[in-house]
Amino acid sequence: MGSRRDCTWILGLSGFRVIRIQGEEETHSRLQIHVERRGRCYPCGGCGRRTARVRSSKERTWDDLPWAAHPVTLVYQQRRVICRRCGIRTERVDFADAKARVTRRLRQQIGVDCQSMPTSHAAVRHGVSWGKARRAEKAFLAGWDERRPKRQPRHIGLDEIQRGKGQRFWTVLSDVVHGEVMGLRQDRSEGTATALLTEDLTARQRAAITAVCTDMHRPYLNAVGEVLKQAEVVFDKFHVLQHASAALDEVRRQEFFRAGAVMREHGRGKRWLLLRRWKTVRGSKRREAVAGRRRNVTS
Repeated sequence: MGSRRDCTWILGLSGFRVIRIQGEEETHSRLQIHVERRGRCYPCGGCGRRTARVRSSKERTWDDLPWAAHPVTLVYQQRRVICRRCGIRTERVDFADAKARVTRRLRQQIGVDCQSMPTSHAAVRHGVSWGKARRAEKAFLAGWDERRPKRQPRHIGLDEIQRGKGQRFWTVLSDVVHGEVMGLRQDRSEGTATALLTEDLTARQRAAITAVCTDMHRPYLNAVGEVLKQAEVVFDKFHVLQHASAALDEVRRQEFFRAGAVMREHGRGKRWLLLRRWKTVRGSKRREAVAGRRRNVTS
């Protein structure tokens, strides 16, 4: 497997060195690489100050990027140090986050793979459990959300989505131009919409908004009118067409009743038949449509 110095160079962990490697002579066997920190001072997990006062130690493991066909596990004796500023804290390790079970570089790779494949497939690919892969994906997305540029959109959308069975709705605040989700909260009440507009948007972002696209849900309209008084409300075309279609159906129903019993008898149950495209109508339905249209013309 090469010397320990070569393995230390391959790992690329600054401030650490390889002290032991364990593995079996098999094709896909897991390698356990034991590492140790250089020096006798350990950084505090809270403030980062280095101290030599150690209270206790415990062996911990982290999954790392594989070497060829061999999955890799890093083993390190992590200390609990006594810091003058923070008290008793767990030692900070630079290659992994606190309470994580995978290294940062493996977390990054899992997060990138989960953008193009299911989480279960990424877990199998990297030889970790589904839970580890899922936590790595969430940590990757949280880090991306913190580092992404905070835009000042001029046009935003406020709508609800249904999650699961039953009447379980979530309110979504999004940038309609760039297609990015800016906020997500459970429920679709006026308080939820107000919290999204006030807490998930800064004062500068709220001042730059000129239009809000939403449906005709009254709590959303009240929240937008209260928080974004300078913005114009643009109704979603789906709901506008839905109301227009309902009004057209009501007019068609009244006209059929005004036409008398004969026309009601011929027009009953023919609504979708008359609205269908002609090339999609076949057989007896085409004859019924022709007869219905002729009666409408003669009447």
